[in-house]
Order: sequence, then C-alpha cells, then structure tokens
Amino acid sequence: MMDYRFKKKDGKYIRIMRETGSAINDKLGNMVFSFAIHTDISQIKDNNKIGLSYRGNSSEVCFPDDELLNPVNVFGIREKQILYHLAKGKQSKEIADILFISKHTVDTHRRNMLRKAMLKNTPELIIYGIENGII
Repeated sequence: MMDYRFKKKDGKYIRIMRETGSAINDKLGNMVFSFAIHTDISQIKDNNKIGLSYRGNSSEVCFPDDELLNPVNVFGIREKQILYHLAKGKQSKEIADILFISKHTVDTHRRNMLRKAMLKNTPELIIYGIENGII
C-alpha cells in the first residue's frame, strides 16, 4: 500500500492510496500478473506524510533505506544552498548573483523543492528546512 498526492487539472491536490496485489504467480512463486487499485483518500488523510506499507513475506521485498526517507536527503546540494539563502531573506535575483546562476534557475529549484516537500509556499519551505535540520 502506498499513498501520494496527485495534482488535478484545476491545480488542486488530492490524496491517492494505491493498493497493489499479486493475482497470478508461476510455479516458482514469481509474480506473473498483478493489479492495482487507486482510491481518493483526500477526505480521510490531509497531511503531507508519505506512507508505504507491505503485507506478506517481507523477506522477499526490499524497501528504500531509511536514509532516503530522511527529509535532510530530500533536496540536492544546490537546492539546500538556495534554501539557506531564502531563509536569510534573500530574493531570487540576489541568490542567483551569489551562486552565479540565473534567476530562472533559482525559481525552478524553489518550485522543485516545494513539490518534493509537498508544500505550498516559500515560508512553509523555510519552516520545513529549519524543522528538519536542512538549514
């Protein structure tokens, strides 16, 4: 089972739960056919936490390292640099000049960070960075 956000055409997000099951296995136990059910769970889950669970023989399944799920590792080096300068109150043009990149690149990194952290605006991004030890 996994849940994630999905952006609709109108720009609003909904929460989706995906449940995947094995329908047919071969004689060796290898999955030959699977199915997935996607359900809108927006009404029952409204936080930004990503969920992942598994039912069955867990010795056969590898999950990402806890390291990958750590918020400190969500952003790349350049994104962390930009977040640091945002927290210092710098504007995109100032950050671009400091890092020798274009203002457009700074804004693209900012949008990517908001998407990765599932946040709505720069103040939320800065708070997220502070609370999770990123900056």
